[in-house]
Amino acid sequence: GAYQGFWQMRNGQGRAFGETIWVGIRVPAAAPATPVPTQTPVAGITFTSTSTSIQQGQCVTISWNAVNVREVYYYPQGQNWQNNGVAGQGSRQECPQQTTTYYLRVVMQDNSVQTRELTVNVTPVSNAPQINSFTINPQGQIQAGQCVTLQWNVGGSISDVFLSRDNQPLWDGAPYQGTYQDCPPGGGQMTYLLKATGPGG
Repeated sequence: GAYQGFWQMRNGQGRAFGETIWVGIRVPAAAPATPVPTQTPVAGITFTSTSTSIQQGQCVTISWNAVNVREVYYYPQGQNWQNNGVAGQGSRQECPQQTTTYYLRVVMQDNSVQTRELTVNVTPVSNAPQINSFTINPQGQIQAGQCVTLQWNVGGSISDVFLSRDNQPLWDGAPYQGTYQDCPPGGGQMTYLLKATGPGG
């Protein structure tokens, strides 16, 4: 703000004489505090497996964590990424019967795409159970109340074939080659597992 002061000279009788003198000063206002810029969270992607080399019949757990991103897709080689959207953080148990590469496709906030991949090397075991095929129809997303058809074919030395949905048994002692229709209740993501066991693994 501005400040002013005035001075007047007086004689011994208290009478003013001469000119009135004034002094003005201006004090500038304090500069406004510079705001601290907000930091944009940095996107981070991790994609790991408990092992990248296993014997046929063994399983691994693949985990991922992607923060500050738009979309995440997880899928094995041979599948379409469009049908395999997942949450930004998650894990899957995988029991590949042959060397398989798994992919994590991440759509960043600016719509750019980054892809991570992991290859799990599988060493065959003599006479071990072999899952030759395991398919689901239709693939991807279905409507509530809709059913899916599972088909499989296994070979090798087998003592048991086990089919489950989200770790809930559907068919224990299933045939080596078979078909199963399942109508999953409710909504959400479902995971089907076909497990073949035998003397070799």
